[in-house]
Amino acid sequence: ASSVQAGFTNTGTINVTSGYAAVGVYGQSSVSFSNSGTINAQGTTLAEGVHWDNTKATSFVNSGQIVAITAASSQYSSIGLSQNLSATSAAVTFDVTNSGSIQADIAIYADFGTSGLVADHIHNSGTITGEIILSSGNDIIDNSSQIIGDVTLGDGNDSYNGGSGVLQGTLYAGAGNDLLIGGSATDTFVGGDGDDMLTGGGGADTLTGGAGNDSFRDSAAGHSGDTITDFARGDHLIVTDASLAGFTFSLSGTTLNYTGGSLTLANAPTGTLVATAAAGGGVDLHFTSPATNDFNGDGRSDILWREDAGALSDWLGTAVGGFTGNDANAFSQAPTSWHIAGSGDFNGDGRVDVLWRSDSGALSDWLATASGGFTPNDANAYALVPTSWHVVGTGDFNGDGRADILWRNDAGILSDWLATASGGFSANDANAFAQVSTSWTVVGTGDFNGDGRADILWRNDAGVLSDWLGTASGGFAANDANASVTVAASWHVAGTGDFNGDGRDDILWRSDGGELSDWLGTVNGGFTPNNSNALHQVATDWSVAAVGDYDGDGRDDILWRDGGGSLTDWLGTSAGGFTVNDVNAYQVVATNWHVQAAALI
Repeated sequence: ASSVQAGFTNTGTINVTSGYAAVGVYGQSSVSFSNSGTINAQGTTLAEGVHWDNTKATSFVNSGQIVAITAASSQYSSIGLSQNLSATSAAVTFDVTNSGSIQADIAIYADFGTSGLVADHIHNSGTITGEIILSSGNDIIDNSSQIIGDVTLGDGNDSYNGGSGVLQGTLYAGAGNDLLIGGSATDTFVGGDGDDMLTGGGGADTLTGGAGNDSFRDSAAGHSGDTITDFARGDHLIVTDASLAGFTFSLSGTTLNYTGGSLTLANAPTGTLVATAAAGGGVDLHFTSPATNDFNGDGRSDILWREDAGALSDWLGTAVGGFTGNDANAFSQAPTSWHIAGSGDFNGDGRVDVLWRSDSGALSDWLATASGGFTPNDANAYALVPTSWHVVGTGDFNGDGRADILWRNDAGILSDWLATASGGFSANDANAFAQVSTSWTVVGTGDFNGDGRADILWRNDAGVLSDWLGTASGGFAANDANASVTVAASWHVAGTGDFNGDGRDDILWRSDGGELSDWLGTVNGGFTPNNSNALHQVATDWSVAAVGDYDGDGRDDILWRDGGGSLTDWLGTSAGGFTVNDVNAYQVVATNWHVQAAALI
């Protein structure tokens, strides 16, 4: 091997052959390397074209040829270019510019442990044949030519731009918020943990976002023919060159047809796929959470009943907005000292679960089953919480596809618990803890701006209304600039739901005189009055018992009940108005049975 400890330039030919291990060039503590010639390493068991050790910052420029070959059958017995840094306490950069060719089992290898302080930068306008394996840190690969082999990026906020190049292999991005852009050929990207953005470009691409709230962003033509393997609630499919006006889409099985193309959504969640205007332009397709109180996961809301002596059961929603009794699967008896505190899909399985709280402060949940029945989940969810703290809402505040619990105590302190895959909960004070004047009350939760995260609707004693928008951490951002408005004290929030089916939750209002109307949610989390479509006069002996999508059409409906036990619903329309549905839903139920709404606040 040629051994160097300073800057190195090769314009000729270096051939190293060994019966054991061959290294073409070995360097230490160098600041630069340049090769416009040929470096050829051939070993029996191991070969490395260029190996650098313990460097603080190195720039590698190759416009020639680096080849490492072995006779060994091991998959990783040859490395074209490698750099090893045993330890570092300062940020450094490993920079490779290749306009020539690098060929080996592993073409480029960076080993810097797990410090995360090293940024790997690779600029390729030549040909790289073999795998690229980089260390943790914020890695950047710009590929305007050809990489033949898999690419593994370490943990960090990584970037791969192959818009004018070709990658013949799979790109694996580690944990972090990664940006992955493919070219005109077929690409295979795996985003890993974090909130990633993936653009396949041309070709029939296979895209996997991994854990986190991922965005799949491309033109209509770029998306067409792609397969997204793990599209989940909280993920967004953005069609950059589409406009909401005139945009159509339909999901049949795993095939998503849309204006301008079609693609495959494998393993899509249950729920409703909706289209909204994307921030910055285009159309944003994403799944909403399961319909309110959809206990059997069929896409229709159901009614949860509780009787004065503690009995519990449900009625399942039908395609016409009516209901079918489900005592065979759901009838249960619970002590009257336990009360239903809310409901939500706490384990993310597409079915809505029941949250319980006892008079002594104990908390637990029952997980819903495919039959619309329930299974106690004390093993994962049981907790004892001081009675000065109250459940004031449920919703998916961090957008991970599971409903969380919103807490508030008697002094006005607010926080939330994030749900886990087992249906249990994890305290989130680090992100959500806030002190709010007790003159302000939580009057609802919902995804008012359509970003896949639930928000908080507030109202104070003077009638002022506003909301806080949910963030990726499960915390909240005040939104007074868009949502603050004063409403007459004679009008009350009767519920929240997506009444026009645009992917944003709206506010249902009811006045002391029985008038009903709604305000439609906007993309910034504010609201637009909708009296022209939704204003009605309803007798005051009828009350809004719950809100839900009872016919499964993607629009929320109103469940009504009067003092004598009569029950019916009004179905939501595309304008955010309502159609009376007595012909399918009207029934009379004994008054010792009570509808349990999703949020009992």
